[in-house]
Amino acid sequence: MLDETRITRSGALKLSAMTAVGTAVAAVAAVDKRLPENPYVVPHKWLTVGKYGGTLNMGCDNNEWGTSGFMAELQYGHSPLRYLRDGLEIGPGLAEKWESNADASEWTLYFRKGLKWSDGHPWSVDDILFWWEDQVKVEELKEYPPDEARSGKGTLMTMTKIDATTLKLTYDAPTPLTADRLAMWVNRMIGPRWMDPKHFLQEYHIKYNPALDKATWVDTFREKQQFHRNPGPTMTGWMLESYEKAQYTKWVRNHGAWTGLALSDVQTLRAAEAKSGMDLRLWDGGSGTSSMYFFNWDLADPKMRELIRMPKFRKAMSHAFNRSAVRKAIYFDTGELTSGTMSPKALEYNVPGGKAAYQEWRDSAIQYDPARAKALLAEIGLKDTNGDGFLEMADGTPIEVTLDYNANENPSGEHVRKSELLAKDWNAVGIKTTLNPIPSTSIDDLWRTGKRMTNVAWEVGDGPNHLVYPQWVVPMEDSRWAPLHGNWYLVKGTT
Repeated sequence: MLDETRITRSGALKLSAMTAVGTAVAAVAAVDKRLPENPYVVPHKWLTVGKYGGTLNMGCDNNEWGTSGFMAELQYGHSPLRYLRDGLEIGPGLAEKWESNADASEWTLYFRKGLKWSDGHPWSVDDILFWWEDQVKVEELKEYPPDEARSGKGTLMTMTKIDATTLKLTYDAPTPLTADRLAMWVNRMIGPRWMDPKHFLQEYHIKYNPALDKATWVDTFREKQQFHRNPGPTMTGWMLESYEKAQYTKWVRNHGAWTGLALSDVQTLRAAEAKSGMDLRLWDGGSGTSSMYFFNWDLADPKMRELIRMPKFRKAMSHAFNRSAVRKAIYFDTGELTSGTMSPKALEYNVPGGKAAYQEWRDSAIQYDPARAKALLAEIGLKDTNGDGFLEMADGTPIEVTLDYNANENPSGEHVRKSELLAKDWNAVGIKTTLNPIPSTSIDDLWRTGKRMTNVAWEVGDGPNHLVYPQWVVPMEDSRWAPLHGNWYLVKGTT
């Protein structure tokens, strides 16, 4: 079993049998002192007890996310519940059991007794209430309530602590999807936080430390929350020991973590199979797409926004995209062509008639047909009025599409390479298109305020069904296709 991990910009992920935390080295406590009374046992028959120690080298993107967020995103540990069998079942996580009343308006979560944060401090329901009462309900922190915190009426739930390991959630209307919603995210990193170590963070919260500077405490608090960039307590198998921005992260002590493999690594690893003795297998992740693009439906530019909202414009841009060329150049001819859907494994597509419905969506405007694209663009009044080879709007306004992406993206990674081919295809049908790297410090805010035109470094469709993961269909948060609509939803019911 590997006890230490280090990701570096040069591509090394180092794991070894150290137990160092900071500068101190201490013996690992006995198993019965570290585990809760009823520990979670992974329900896979093919797993065996690991061998401690060893070293693993793994590549990573040469950017801040690749060296910090990547590893943290892969870690399981914070979810109250979890999915099993590709989302067909809900299983225990931090909560070992759960129940609801007859109309599903009240849910009770029974958490494992004896849980501890990575620094050894006991975990309790207070850590969830700290997130709810002292973050979600503190306007300055902008910690918006997740969808599972609302009833069908849009009003927020009430949390009641029964005891240190029992929590009751009360809604003003039936909420039958609560357990599904609690299971779908690996929380505190890529999804809703749902908890934070109160014993560690209260020092940086002005409610508990009134001496803090009122002008700066929020920034400091939010920085200290980031357990993938600042060493602090975590409930995952890994705990961060050290971090240097865009250079490396070093993680220690893990008994069951798993790591990812980028497609850019496949060719090198396949070439080394004979020598290394390694058997390389591609695992279906269940998503609806690989790297994809989508326009900002709420773009601040009124003329471009109107164009983006025209179905014929979007259909034309889809027909102009040579997906087969991208599949061959980037994905080793794996996967299927798609217009960008939810996961084909979603429950809705695995009922009678479901597969046909999925295929209809998947294949919508998927055919590479530049002539059809040009005809659709002409139908909505776009034409080259100044003879420069690119189309203008009916009133002569120039059109330029920017493929906006984080400047930290790997220039040889799938997102940038896909966008280069996409720009080539769109320029070929008369839509001037350029790649536009944006600093990571501003890229999210530009999107949420309607000042960024496209998002081209995303994937879609990791929900087991559309009811528990409707964000791609219904604008209910501010990171997808209609950010201003989603932002309205986020603050609904909070005042």
